[in-house]
Amino acid sequence: MVQRGRPTSAISMVGRLKGTVMAKERMLIILENLGGTLPVAEALRRMGVSRTRFHNLRMATLAAALRAVELRPRGRPVREVPKSARRIHDLEEKIVRLEEDLAFTRVREELALLVPWTGCRQKKRRRVRAWWRDAVLLRPPSDSRPEATPGPFSPGASA
Repeated sequence: MVQRGRPTSAISMVGRLKGTVMAKERMLIILENLGGTLPVAEALRRMGVSRTRFHNLRMATLAAALRAVELRPRGRPVREVPKSARRIHDLEEKIVRLEEDLAFTRVREELALLVPWTGCRQKKRRRVRAWWRDAVLLRPPSDSRPEATPGPFSPGASA
């Protein structure tokens, strides 16, 4: 298999990264250890740290690399809007709605003043209802009805 392009070198790639010289040297030691070319004892000696610290640094490096290659949603991340800005926006919308309601109420009031016949209909209904109410009130109660006079066809009538 023929390899195309330039061969990759960890030294050149780490050299191009931003960071201190000591951090770059530590990164190269960890990469060599992970690649199997540098034993842990030699890495400990070159870095000047304990075995526990070396394992912690190696795991932190691998964790950071794993986070870097994790799939993320495309595009810019959604900006979190502060609560105060959301509250201001909600209050501005409420002001607009209340101003519209006020304008509609003013129009209704002007129409009520300009068109007086709308109130007459209600008065007519009240008069009609009052007439029926009077008719019902003027009717004699059912238990105090006068005795019916016998007619020609009533059962107690004599012929």
